[in-house]
Amino acid sequence: LPLAYLAMHEAKNPEAKDKESSVWEEVWLDATPGTEAGLRLYMTEVVALAQTALDSQSWPMKAQGAATLSAVASKMQAQLGPPHLGVVLKALIDGLAGRTWDGKEELLKAVSTVCTSCK
Repeated sequence: LPLAYLAMHEAKNPEAKDKESSVWEEVWLDATPGTEAGLRLYMTEVVALAQTALDSQSWPMKAQGAATLSAVASKMQAQLGPPHLGVVLKALIDGLAGRTWDGKEELLKAVSTVCTSCK
């Protein structure tokens, strides 16, 4: 299920007509009692998968990991506390290092969301 949560945050291709992301969202929603309850249950695994995605060599995968962490922060807000908050912030800030790539703005959006939502 954590993989389904990560997969449903893949960047949407405006030209694609397939509904792959909605399939992942459907899997997530069918298997969990709700998004927040599912995140509370699988927080460690979701954060670990997103962190792995941020460490990937693939730029779209990095952006997907950042979008996932941004969604986690916006959903969980103040409930995203230690130890997960530190791991999330460190992963996002470490991802900012290095060259510029397509989708890197997702990292900045995620850092912004974490800083404003998780007080």
